[in-house]
Amino acid sequence: MKNVLKRKFNTSQGEMLNNGDSVAYAVERDIELFSTFNFSSQRVVSFKNLLSDYQHFPGDQTLLNVQMVATEAKNQNRKDLLSELKVLRICAGLVFGDDSLSYYLFRFDKLRNISDSELLLVAAQMAIEATKCFNELSTYGYKQANIDNIIALNNSFDEKISIASQKIIDRDVATYERTLLANKVYDEFKIICEIGKSIWSDEGDAHYNDYVFSNSSSNNDTELVEETDTGGDSNEIEGNG
Repeated sequence: MKNVLKRKFNTSQGEMLNNGDSVAYAVERDIELFSTFNFSSQRVVSFKNLLSDYQHFPGDQTLLNVQMVATEAKNQNRKDLLSELKVLRICAGLVFGDDSLSYYLFRFDKLRNISDSELLLVAAQMAIEATKCFNELSTYGYKQANIDNIIALNNSFDEKISIASQKIIDRDVATYERTLLANKVYDEFKIICEIGKSIWSDEGDAHYNDYVFSNSSSNNDTELVEETDTGGDSNEIEGNG
């Protein structure tokens, strides 16, 4: 998913923060001159607070790491569930034969390239079918604990899917909010620079350069156009039958 909101500046976050600190220092020095533009010292404080908020806002890599941990936990749960269903498939094949109607009713064939949401439904249905055929399955050592484990793993898988999905949403929201904050910083930074250049434009003073900054850099970071990993379903299936 691409963030539709774009950052207004091309420099990196670090460079913008350094430039912001520089102009904040300059405007504090020139506050009497800035006051003629109704730019108060309190506004400087507000700008510095914006810089601090931007600096400490969670970066995309931090949020991605959180998302990846949740996705890995979900995928491990999926793998464990498929392993338990493989045990059921083997026992059902031994009892009924893999070309029988009883074996077909388990619908092990649905496990091929199955999505997470579909697996939730199929596993629940298999647990129901295993309960119906438990006496037959038990002849090859299949236990009630196996059925209970399918149900428990399926329930925890459902929870982990929700958690992983929420982490993706959290990252998307944070990407948008971080871009909004970056643009607020830039908008105020630009106003300060315009006022500063206006003040010193006729003086031929070096202070004019304190408010001149380029909006290009070779050190761009990923916030200019953010992309979010959707953390999609894993389709590597064990024990298909």
